[in-house]
Parts: sequence; structure tokens; C-alpha cells
Amino acid sequence: MMSSFQSYEASSLKTSWDKEDLLGRGSFATARRCIHDQLGRVVTKCFKVKGPSVEKVMMNVEREMKVLYRLKHQHIVAVHGITEWSNCIGIIMEYVEAGNLDDFLWLQGDIANIPLLLQLRFAHQISDGLRYLHHHDKKRSYLHCNLKPENILLTPDLMVKIADFGSVAIATATGVTGGSFTITPTTQHTPFYTAPELLRNMLSDKKPSMDVYSYGMVLCAILTRHPAFSCDDPFPPNPGLITHLIIHCGQKPKQKYLDDVESSLKDNPEDLDIFKFLKDVMVRCWDFEAKNRPDIQQGK
Repeated sequence: MMSSFQSYEASSLKTSWDKEDLLGRGSFATARRCIHDQLGRVVTKCFKVKGPSVEKVMMNVEREMKVLYRLKHQHIVAVHGITEWSNCIGIIMEYVEAGNLDDFLWLQGDIANIPLLLQLRFAHQISDGLRYLHHHDKKRSYLHCNLKPENILLTPDLMVKIADFGSVAIATATGVTGGSFTITPTTQHTPFYTAPELLRNMLSDKKPSMDVYSYGMVLCAILTRHPAFSCDDPFPPNPGLITHLIIHCGQKPKQKYLDDVESSLKDNPEDLDIFKFLKDVMVRCWDFEAKNRPDIQQGK
């Protein structure tokens, strides 16, 4: 049926009901860790098919899968193929076993435990993956549109793998987003990492500059080891208020976090230079005006 990529029997993918094999449950799909005789450990992202015409659904999924399957890059999670079972479609992907950048940043303790050279490597590899997404096809840019630390996976040797691109497109193809289901900033995107022009109009044309904005916000998380718009108050930040401030005022994370890190590096000139370089990239990437953000291809 799908000659451009591999189709696998659902029975060939072994999993369990243990919570360790349930890797995530989102608005559109559930991700499970599985074992396949040839592929080894993989992740199967499971979408429920909705709508009267399964044949039409499969044609739409095939179109999206052809795009995902073509993405071959060392810093992009590989897509192996597809599987089907009763009213469900599973996208089979590379399993990246060391968790995600979000957990790595918040669970490592003191900021000094993550060397600036490693932060620089993270920054370079994420930008390298984005550059490939945006420019590997000369006819159009393929965009992520939900870049955040949770969607940046790490191998055991701390190499970056960007994940979770294409989920909304596949969900739309399967009919999950049809009917009474509405794509909102909280189901399709993470507002604190999303460009203000996209938050302002979720139906606007997606552009590479939106991913560049998200990249700047991710750099802030790497440099400060604070989630975007976290606060020291006993109450969490109000998502609705902060989203409003992002859209209308260009709100950014607290400057205090960046100042504290810079102050801690004053006696280490080499690390301070790396920090200032990454901070400069961050500021240019998260510019409120999309036209002022750098092109990830040129890196300037």
C-alpha cells in the first residue's frame, strides 16, 4: 500500500502495559515503547482513526508519512514506518533512550554541572537539526512549530535528536482534529515557546521564523536552567496573562536569571565568552518582529 516506506504488522511490535512502556499521552496520540525483531527498541506513536472513510484517511496519512520518512539527519528522530490495527494507525520511530532536554536541565542540580561547552553543543545540534528541517527540500520548508525542551531528546552520549514534528499533520489526516475537536494554543503548541504572531492567529501561515523564535526560548532554558516564564513566587505564572503579554508586549523570561548566570561566570573568561555568544544568538532569535530574526540557514 505504501511503497515509499515500510509497513509493519502490528503483531510484530511487542509492548507491555507497564507504565515504563507508556512514554507519553498527548492531545492527539499515545506514545509506547515497543520491541521489534529487526528494528529493536522503537517508539510507536498511536493515532485513533476517525471519520467514515478509512481509505481517504489512509491516503492522507500516506501523504504525510512520505514527508516524515524522507527526513534523514543525525539530529532528527528517524521514522521507520507505519503499522495499522483496529481503527488505529501507529507511526514507528527511533527510540532515543536517555530522555529529553527538559528533564536533563531540571534534574542536573547546580548550573555548574552542565558545562558551557556542552550547552554550546546542544545549541549547535538543535540549530543543525532545524536547518535541515527548513532547507533540505528546495521546494518548501518543513517546519516544527512546537519546538521546546520536552521535544528535544538525548542519546546516552548526549547527542540531540529533535522529535515530535508532524504530529498535528498526522492527527489531522487521521481525523483526530476533526468534528468537535479544536486545535488551540494548548493542544497544538506550548504558548511559552511559541512565536507571538502564531499565538495571535493560530491559523496564520507557518514560517521558519516561528521556529527560530522557539529556538531562542529554548536557548534561554539551556542558559538559565529555568523553564520559560517560571517564577520564584509560591504561585505558578498565569498562562493566559503571560500569553497575552507575549502577544501584545513581547514579554520575555526574567532578566534576573540571565544576570545571575553571567555574574557567576565573571572569573571564567572562556565560559563567559560562550555565554555571551549564546545570549546574543538568543536575543536575536526571540525578537518580537519576525523580520528581524536570523535565518537558521545562514546562522546570522
